[in-house]
Amino acid sequence: QGLCNPPTSGLPAELRAAGACGAMPMAPEAGCQALVGRRRQLHDDGWTNLEGGMPEWELSTFVERLYRRYNGRILRLLDKWRGFWMEGDTEDSAPGADRPGGLVAKWVTEKLEGTGVFLYAAHPSQSDDAKGYDYSGPRWYVTCSEAAMKRYGGRGGAPP
Repeated sequence: QGLCNPPTSGLPAELRAAGACGAMPMAPEAGCQALVGRRRQLHDDGWTNLEGGMPEWELSTFVERLYRRYNGRILRLLDKWRGFWMEGDTEDSAPGADRPGGLVAKWVTEKLEGTGVFLYAAHPSQSDDAKGYDYSGPRWYVTCSEAAMKRYGGRGGAPP
């Protein structure tokens, strides 16, 4: 077992035989090191290259369409309310509402009503050497889960 050949005991036999989910034979040393490097990059940096490029997946295409449709609008709204970026929403109980950026996230989400796209205030940015609650700025995530559920209904958007 190990990084290049993770345990597969929970997988159905047909998936193990097909090499799914890490059920591959131990890779040659160079291939193993490349895999370890990609996993480390994904863990440390939050991204990694896809060797064959982005796979054709309708869900990815759907998310990219939402990005093209709403990204500019979201950025304009964030810029419009820049003076309130460090404010939390003291009246709402939504996840992250009380964090820096929470009030602006609420306002942006209200402007996006009916789209299935929501802005969420995540844990704020902070310098590595910051003390206590000395935040350097808000951090937001955009979710389109509601739009995807509406689009795909009960059938889901299984990966390729």
